[in-house]
Amino acid sequence: MIDSILNSIDFLDEFFWSYLGVPALVVLGVYFSIKSKWFQVFKFGKISSIFFSFFKNGNKETKRGISPLVAFFASLGGMVGVGNLVGVCSAVMIGGPGAVFWMWVTAFLSMILKYAEIYLGVKYRVKNNYDGYDGGPMVFIKQIGSSPFWQKLVPSIFCILLCMYGVEIYMFKVITNTISVGWSIPSSIVQIIFLAMIFLIGEGGIARVGKICSYIVPLFISVYVLIGCYIFWENSSNIIPTFKLIFSSAFSGHAALGAFAGSTIIGTISQGVKRACYTGDIGIGYAAIIHSESKEAVPTRQATLGITGIFFDTFIICTFSVLLILITGAWQDGVPESQVVAHALSPYLPQINMIWPLFILLVGYASLSAFFVTGRKVAIYLSEKNGVKFFNIYAFLSFVFFALLATERQCLAMMSVVGIGLLVVNLIAMYKLKDRIDYEI
Repeated sequence: MIDSILNSIDFLDEFFWSYLGVPALVVLGVYFSIKSKWFQVFKFGKISSIFFSFFKNGNKETKRGISPLVAFFASLGGMVGVGNLVGVCSAVMIGGPGAVFWMWVTAFLSMILKYAEIYLGVKYRVKNNYDGYDGGPMVFIKQIGSSPFWQKLVPSIFCILLCMYGVEIYMFKVITNTISVGWSIPSSIVQIIFLAMIFLIGEGGIARVGKICSYIVPLFISVYVLIGCYIFWENSSNIIPTFKLIFSSAFSGHAALGAFAGSTIIGTISQGVKRACYTGDIGIGYAAIIHSESKEAVPTRQATLGITGIFFDTFIICTFSVLLILITGAWQDGVPESQVVAHALSPYLPQINMIWPLFILLVGYASLSAFFVTGRKVAIYLSEKNGVKFFNIYAFLSFVFFALLATERQCLAMMSVVGIGLLVVNLIAMYKLKDRIDYEI
C-alpha cells in the first residue's frame, strides 16, 4: 500500500511537470523577459554593482528588518546545498546530458521571475509584532482582488503547500544517509541528532539562518569552484566533447548508455526544468518571504539580489556539479546520485569518502534550516497561536516517515510535486500583478 502511494508520486511528478510546469514556466519566463526588455541581460552590470554596494554599505543592525545581505545569504543558503550536489545530478542520470542545457534555459528565463517575486514581496510586505516584516505570495496575492477567494482561500492554500515544502524530506534523507554510510554511524542515531539540530535553529528565525549561511555559503562556493577548476584542467581534453554531448542530446533525448536507462526529449526537458526550479527555488515563493525581511526600503534594489542568487546557484554551482560528473564520466558508472559527485572527485581527492559527509552536512544543514524557518514563519502567518505547534508535529512525522520508508528519488519526487503546486499559484499571482512591477533601477 505504502509502496504504491510512493510510486504514484513519481508518476504525478513527471506528468504535472511535463504538461503543466514546463510550459507555464517557459511561457511566463519569456513573457516577463520581453515585458521587462530583457532586464536580466541588459541590466546585469547594474545588478552586479548593486550587489557589491551592499557589501560596501556594511551590515549595520536596525530596529526593524535584517541586513539585505543577511536576507540574500539566507535565501541563497536555501538554494545552495544538497540540490546543487545531488539533485542536479539526478537530472543528468535520468534525463541525460541534455538536461543541463534546459537547466540553463530555465535559470535564464527564471531570473526575471525571481526578481518579480521578490519585488512584489518587498513592495506589499507588512510590519509584524516581532520588529520584522511579513511578505511573500500569501501577502501580495491579496492585492489581486477583494473576494474571499483571493483574500483567504488562495493565500491559505499557498501557506499550507509552503509548510509542506519547508519540511525538506529529500535533503534530510540524503544528509542522514550520507553521514550514516560515510562515517559508519547507525542511521537512527544520525536522524535523531539531526532532527534536534533542525528544531533548535528554528527558534532563531531567518536572521540566525542568514548569519550562518553568510559564513558557510561563500566558503563552500570558493572551495568547490577551486576544486572544480583543477579537475577541469586535468580533463581539459574532455571539455569540448562534453559540451557537444550536452547540446546534441538536448534536442534528441539520449539513448541508453552504460548504467543510464535512456531518455526521450520530453523527459530530458522535464528533468532539466524541474531540477533547475528545485535547486533555484524558482516560483516557490520562498525567496519573496526571505527577502521581505530586509531593511532595504527600495523593492527594485532588493529584488535584483534574486537574479544574483540564480546566477551563483545555477550557472556556477549546479553547472560545476554536472560538468564534474560528465567530464570525468562518473555519471555512467552506476553510482547513486547522492555519491556521484564524490565518486567523480575521488581520483583527485583520496580522502573524499571521509570528507564528503562533512561537506554534505554543512551545506545541507544551512539549506534545510533556511526552508525550515520559512515554513515555520508561514505556519505562524496561518495561525499565530497554534501554527508553530502543528508545523513542528507535521515536520517530525514527515521526517521520520520518509526517512524510514521512502527512497531518495521518491523524496525528491514528493518535493517536486508540492513545488509545482506552489509554482502554479505563484505564477498566476505574478501574472495578475504584472503591471505593478517596476524594472527601473
